[in-house]
Amino acid sequence: MMDSVGRDKKGDEPIKPLLERVRAIKDRKEYVRVCADIDRKGGSTLMLGLGVGADLRQADMNIVSISQAGLGLGTRDYYFNDDPQTNAIREAYKQYGKSMFMLVGYDEATAQKKMDAVYAIEKRLAEPWYSQVKLRDVSANYHKMSFQELVRDFPGIDWTTVFWVSGFPAFDYVDVGQPEPIHEVEKIYADTPLEDLKSYAELNVIGNAAGLLSADFRKAQFAFRKAFSGQQQTDPMWKRATNLA
Repeated sequence: MMDSVGRDKKGDEPIKPLLERVRAIKDRKEYVRVCADIDRKGGSTLMLGLGVGADLRQADMNIVSISQAGLGLGTRDYYFNDDPQTNAIREAYKQYGKSMFMLVGYDEATAQKKMDAVYAIEKRLAEPWYSQVKLRDVSANYHKMSFQELVRDFPGIDWTTVFWVSGFPAFDYVDVGQPEPIHEVEKIYADTPLEDLKSYAELNVIGNAAGLLSADFRKAQFAFRKAFSGQQQTDPMWKRATNLA
């Protein structure tokens, strides 16, 4: 990480194997499996969050949790508010994504098309997202069910594969914190063109590694961060954008 000269010489070489793995995906089943594996390694490619924590209704037990995730801009409002600051942030994000795609070898037109596809996916994800206020309501974010009920009620996601690839042992119960956003992930997996899904995964691979790559990636990252001038670093959006970048 200290060898900036070496990093600059390598460019995007360190992430090429991951990008090639995404590009080689042949169908939706393989897409979920590959994304689960990359997500486990920090790639943020699944469009949902997986974790383990205290059961909010049985504090002496831990429980597997599934939560809304996958927005490059971190919260729903940044996709739907129409004030000048939000519009500027959205445009900066779109330019950032386009730049990331160009830095890994896509021409400008292709990079623009891929970023348009990513943004369309994220806006769909954002539509049913819980607001910051609703996320503070414990009851609204607690939906405990058995694994069998999860498979039955959310059939659009191959949960067996997701949890197996993610390294989870067998478990009996799961808490789906925000069901509506997870249902939207099901729909996106089902009806979004596979190439667009792959673009989403690619951008997350690139963005999560950008800070460890060559100077041109870091320059694009800095240009994106300038859109957040005046925002506190505790802002959830800032933290998500920093992780992406």
